[in-house]
Amino acid sequence: MLGKMIAAVVAVTATVAGVGLVTSGGSDQAVVTRIVDGDTFEATLDGRSTTVRLLNIDTPETVDPDSTVQCLGPEAAARLAALIPVGSTVDLSYDDERVDGWGRTLAGVHDTGGRLVNAELAREGLGTAMVVGGNDRYLDEVTEAQEEARAAGRGLYATTVSCTVPAQVERARGTVAGLAQRASSPSPDPAQLDAAGREAVDALTVLAGLDADVRAHRAGVAWAVLSELDRARLTGVLDTASDDARTLQVRFAEQASDVREAQRLAAEQAE
Repeated sequence: MLGKMIAAVVAVTATVAGVGLVTSGGSDQAVVTRIVDGDTFEATLDGRSTTVRLLNIDTPETVDPDSTVQCLGPEAAARLAALIPVGSTVDLSYDDERVDGWGRTLAGVHDTGGRLVNAELAREGLGTAMVVGGNDRYLDEVTEAQEEARAAGRGLYATTVSCTVPAQVERARGTVAGLAQRASSPSPDPAQLDAAGREAVDALTVLAGLDADVRAHRAGVAWAVLSELDRARLTGVLDTASDDARTLQVRFAEQASDVREAQRLAAEQAE
């Protein structure tokens, strides 16, 4: 299964959570009492307050004291709240390890319509497939849903959401494209051409930083959702944009020099 194939890769993510009480599956009904973040909520289960952590998905952080609010973290929490509103009844299904190292109940969560909430969040691009301990019961469903989000450019794969990695890359590429348009109809003012050349240098700095981040596998779900193919595609875009920016830097310098020379000759002729 696809999930089994990637389990060894993503299992590293789960080591921070530890492994808790081992059980043998089963299921329960619980009533939602509070949404904590995109992959965690509180519920009443058997008359007791229980914190539930969704199996096989990791959403951007919003409440971790050791992390800033991550890209689309609030949106993931809001979507979870819409899928399983406070007061609604959910079905909890378990895998081999039922409780993690923080005492949270690990579960597959089905809403009142029977949808697997774990997968729905991934389908909207609001999380990435992962494994906690040996639990991979819902990994395939979450992974397939994540692939849908990738193909459709949703959520953390969107180029229209400013904080996502694809959007940052597209914004940098767009800056270079704008400079190319200006170079095709150069200003008669050498000062403006000098400024455009400096903008090309600034764009190169941004592109280099993004390229380093994409290659370095930075921490955070916005980076974790990127596959190796995603990374290769994005670095390809960044490499092309960087080459274009370097070419434009030289072109603007040449254009500014040509304008200044033309102005000098015109001044001499006027004298």
